[in-house]
Amino acid sequence: MMRCLFHSSSERLLTMLPLHRNALEALALGSGVAGILSLASAFFWWTSSRRSLHKKMQEDHERSLEFASQQQSFQLQNDALQREIRQRQWMEAKLMHLAFHDSLTGLGNRAFLLESLQAPHETGPRRDKSTRYLMHLGLDRFQSVNDLFGYQAGDLLLKEAAERLEGILSDEDIAVRLTADEFCILFGKITSHDQAIRMAIRLLRLMEKPYTLQQQEFPVTASIGVCELQPRYSDGEELLRATATALTRAKKQGGNCYVFYDRVIFEDTLRAIDTTLQLRTAAELNQFELYYQPLVDMRDLSIYGVESLIRWNHPTRGLLAPGAFIQLAEESGSILPMGIWALKRTAEDIRTIQQELHCDLVFSINVSSPQLEDPDFLRHIRELTNTCGIDPSLLQLEITESVFVRDPHRIGKLLQEIRALGIRIALDDFGTGYSSLSYLAQLPIDVLKIDQSFVRDMMRHDLNLEIVKLLIDLARTAKMSIVGEGIETPEQALALLHAGCNFAQGYLYSRPVPLSNLLLKLRQGIQARETRLCQ
Repeated sequence: MMRCLFHSSSERLLTMLPLHRNALEALALGSGVAGILSLASAFFWWTSSRRSLHKKMQEDHERSLEFASQQQSFQLQNDALQREIRQRQWMEAKLMHLAFHDSLTGLGNRAFLLESLQAPHETGPRRDKSTRYLMHLGLDRFQSVNDLFGYQAGDLLLKEAAERLEGILSDEDIAVRLTADEFCILFGKITSHDQAIRMAIRLLRLMEKPYTLQQQEFPVTASIGVCELQPRYSDGEELLRATATALTRAKKQGGNCYVFYDRVIFEDTLRAIDTTLQLRTAAELNQFELYYQPLVDMRDLSIYGVESLIRWNHPTRGLLAPGAFIQLAEESGSILPMGIWALKRTAEDIRTIQQELHCDLVFSINVSSPQLEDPDFLRHIRELTNTCGIDPSLLQLEITESVFVRDPHRIGKLLQEIRALGIRIALDDFGTGYSSLSYLAQLPIDVLKIDQSFVRDMMRHDLNLEIVKLLIDLARTAKMSIVGEGIETPEQALALLHAGCNFAQGYLYSRPVPLSNLLLKLRQGIQARETRLCQ
């Protein structure tokens, strides 16, 4: 019975232990306690091995899960890193684009142009006899667009101007926006100087086509400075200075034109820089001198006043007229000390004339925009009349219409204060600026001076003579005195007299002369020959 039981248990174990079947069969051949002990030992070994195996499998499974988790974590980290790299690359590309491109127009910017000019290309003639030209284009009077239509409309105009430029460029050309209203075009392949001229003219015609702003067509012209790239230019900055200088010259010529940078402009620029530096000390070195041109009553040829005109005794260039340095003085700020010197010297000369001739003359002094913008200007005028003992009625300040461009309200108020002191205000070069007629009603003007361009041409063109007559009638209506400038012939003097203008100045009567010559002329009077011609 024990044997049967053992065999029955053995069969069950054999089915439960397939891996140890052979061993168990061997154990089952035995009998008794030894066989049972052997079987129990095998069973315990099997269960222990099974637990070890199960534990190992569990550990392997856990390690597999941990490895998979780590792999997934690494993948997620790698994906995040890839995204960060792509974002940084995109940001770097965007920053690079912003660093070398204009955000408004999409064109390149100054840095992009300088980088292009530094590229390893020859600057002189090439094998195909072509060269590179840099053209510096500036829109004329662009600020008026912002003033009239607003800055948003100005931006739209700049975008359209950029699109027009891009439309004519070849693959070898580069267009950039330098400043608010200035562009540069680097032409990569121009075969001759004449072709560069034709391209400049094409750009001018392209820019002058009217722009549509707020459903209105608005004309805007351009000026261009042109420079041929040559080995003598050390870098891009020097080239830009050259084109900027040529552009400034084009704008001074009235705009809507082009100017090539050449040796003459270079020398003029150096002379202007040298002149500007010397102007700073000219007053201290007593190099300035006042000349006086008589203001004449044409009815009896009497001298009722003089216009003071500054001259510069330059140490190397001799006596310079105002046209050679006044604009530089205004741009550099030297006009302020120069103006103070002129006021003081005028006061001294007034006293000299009063002491020697015992007569009172009107002294007309030119005043520029920077002087009127000086907050101390009114104080200087008061000091001139108070401390120097000058009768304010003997002073007349000459201004031009340009002084009203920036802040007409403030300038008008200042002129009212000056006029309240008893000083007269004369509007010089009347008729040459725009909106002249509006000034007559709004500002305290005592004297109108007809510009010499009208006087010079009134004998040749009937229209100019009619304009002069109109200006004279306007002055009469406004109860102002009127003076004709630039009288050079007796015929011009007679024409002005017949039109109703009684006062004049010009070479017919006298050129500007120093004080000593003025005293002589005041003693002798106007020449008899001139008297007979004008009567």
